[in-house]
Amino acid sequence: MREEAAERLFKWFAEHSVEKLDEAPPPASLLKLRTALGFTQAALAAKLGLKEPIVRRVETGNMPVSIEVATRYRQLAEQNGLDLDQLAV
Repeated sequence: MREEAAERLFKWFAEHSVEKLDEAPPPASLLKLRTALGFTQAALAAKLGLKEPIVRRVETGNMPVSIEVATRYRQLAEQNGLDLDQLAV
């Protein structure tokens, strides 16, 4: 990785309060979070600042969950007193 790219990555981590790299949450936990909070895919996308197709694709496992998307889901779960990792169980 070029030094410039690494610097941008570390800057993004700092701006988004990323302390460690976790495995992406499984699609089932993303779906369970949305249904537990009573959101439609469109409403959740708006809440997370994402496009609806992204929500649909990550919930079905048709798209890998990026660090940024996983962070948004984790933050929403924490704000609502839920543990995204436990929802998968």
